[in-house]
Amino acid sequence: MWFDGDATMQTLDNQGLLLKWTPANLKNYTPLGSSLVAPDHAFFSTGIIAAGVIVYDTKKLSPAQAPKDWTDLRKPAFKNQVAENDPAFSGPPSPTSPARCSARAAMA
Repeated sequence: MWFDGDATMQTLDNQGLLLKWTPANLKNYTPLGSSLVAPDHAFFSTGIIAAGVIVYDTKKLSPAQAPKDWTDLRKPAFKNQVAENDPAFSGPPSPTSPARCSARAAMA
């Protein structure tokens, strides 16, 4: 099975619906990849997304007023003006994104 984000996989694991399995090539994971493996080996990340973008309405903000980096979003002018989907539930922004988790599901 493939899902976006690990929240779904963790829920299935918490319900006892996933088999524990260790792939033969697990030793090939990078340190970052290894840190994302479920402790009980019920699911494994197959990629990571490390991208983001700040979007603003040019009809409401001039380029001089617009945030220049992520820390600008903490300024009082942007309080209650920042929104983001929860990627743990909504998935990444692209359906072709490599940040997917795979699992071996238990057959009932």
